[in-house]
Amino acid sequence: MGNLILGPSPQVTSASSTTTPSPTMMGMEEEDFAKLAQSVFIMIPTRGTIASDLALMFGHWARFGTTITAVKDEFGGFVELNRANMCRLFQQVRRDRPELTYLVMIDDDEAVSWDAPYRLAAWGEPIVSGLICSHEDHRGIFANIFVEDEYKIARMPSFNRTKSIPGRGLKECASVGSGLLCIRHDVIDGIVDSGEKPFVLSEKDRAACLETGVLKMGEDTTFCAQAKKLGFQCYVDFGVRGKHFKTIAVQWPQSHVDYSLDVRDWKVDSKDYFHG
Repeated sequence: MGNLILGPSPQVTSASSTTTPSPTMMGMEEEDFAKLAQSVFIMIPTRGTIASDLALMFGHWARFGTTITAVKDEFGGFVELNRANMCRLFQQVRRDRPELTYLVMIDDDEAVSWDAPYRLAAWGEPIVSGLICSHEDHRGIFANIFVEDEYKIARMPSFNRTKSIPGRGLKECASVGSGLLCIRHDVIDGIVDSGEKPFVLSEKDRAACLETGVLKMGEDTTFCAQAKKLGFQCYVDFGVRGKHFKTIAVQWPQSHVDYSLDVRDWKVDSKDYFHG
């Protein structure tokens, strides 16, 4: 487990910026923002290297009294176990720190704005993801969310098919990715109390994967299914968008972020990727 950081620390360097982050930028009174910031526990799963853009945010978060830790991968690449361990750590710390309400996971190869964790938590919903994109040769840039199309089939929107996305707004999803994810504490408590481990694939899904060669349920879709079984819904905040650093920085093309597009009217294309 990494070092917990609460409040300003001499070991953390603030990002240089022409604009100093301020609670008023989120339209909140300082007292309300302070309460929100101190209810968030940010965890960065890492194998040793945290993207410099993300590391520079640590100073801002610490200054606002937010708890931060980098969680080293102790399981040799088993992502589901690492995320389950993060949930365990959150529960463990929360026993002494009940004000911690939200666990925010941010992958170490991403860049996000200073207010991204707080904007996700401010919704107060059980599970809210920011928009993180990945890339594959056959479908180009795609968003790590599953959204029902006009035929109620959950699909991952890709730039090749869906083209535009809303610039803001909250949308319910069939499932969301875990690269930039805010989880309310009662979701984790509920899954654990039900006898399951958050993010850990079932033996049935593991066996099916071996037989078919297709991983239909990843750790993120498993977690969302676990939560939905208990009545918790998943959402994406289109206004919180991060960059995903692979060989290039991957995000939805800015020219196709439509601020006039109402999130309630937006549809994923019915020809988009189907994870059956």
